Amino acid sequence: MLLSQDKIQEFEENGYLVIEDVFKKQDLETFKKTLDRIVRALLDRAIGLHRVIPQIAAGNELSEGVLALESLSHDYISDLSDFIAWTPEIMRLSSTPILYKAALELMNTDTEAPVYITNCGVVLAMPHDRNYSYGWHKDTYYTLPYSNYIQLWAPLIEDATESLGTLQVVRKSHLTGMGDQHAVNGVPNRHRYRVNAETLDNLQTDTIELGLGQALLFHSGLAHRSGVNKEVRPRFSLVSVYHQIENHKIRPIIYTGSYKGISMDEYFSENCGDYRHPDDKSHFSK
Repeated sequence: MLLSQDKIQEFEENGYLVIEDVFKKQDLETFKKTLDRIVRALLDRAIGLHRVIPQIAAGNELSEGVLALESLSHDYISDLSDFIAWTPEIMRLSSTPILYKAALELMNTDTEAPVYITNCGVVLAMPHDRNYSYGWHKDTYYTLPYSNYIQLWAPLIEDATESLGTLQVVRKSHLTGMGDQHAVNGVPNRHRYRVNAETLDNLQTDTIELGLGQALLFHSGLAHRSGVNKEVRPRFSLVSVYHQIENHKIRPIIYTGSYKGISMDEYFSENCGDYRHPDDKSHFSK
């Protein structure tokens, strides 16, 4: 076994478990270099689109650079998060064997079982931005229906402290099941599903401070939220979900071919002329 019986019991009782010495220092440094380069690429892109672009010295990409991009347009921050989520560096960190094998053990599955990883990416929490604190929620309805899964959360650039808005969890809230939630209308999808207030009564809230290299694995039914980043620099955190494929109820995510800025058909028309489906007879004269 990878985890001791005491650790498994701790997870079953509290709904979460801190895993020590997860990431290699070299992998974290490689990730940071890639993130620096993406920020620099977005800053270079902005030069042709905005009148005034702050001069960002090398080495300040993840502090001054990110804040400069946010001041120009939040679209840059959105693109930064979406670019980095699909890089080999993030996939390598999320695919660290100790993490997904520990997740399998916590799901009472042998460590050689296949794993399906979704929701993989980076949470970028800007300073004093309360939009990143979504309220208490569970991710039951933000991922694959009917899945048996374990979630990952880990710092990427520096230690996750309370002042940086680290993750908060409600201990033992996984024991209340998945029906203790309600939908809030008129808010973005990521804010929509909330934990009922009565679920939180008499339960303990834990602020999870993690050192760089540590990671948190937590139960799919654990109520959690991000704190508010009270520092002057962004916080970068790794998130992923490990699904048990041998659960016969789940099916994989389908790729829709949706792109930011231009559709497939628009791109086709730009290079090959007007798009017409072979079965579309509307362009023929009657």
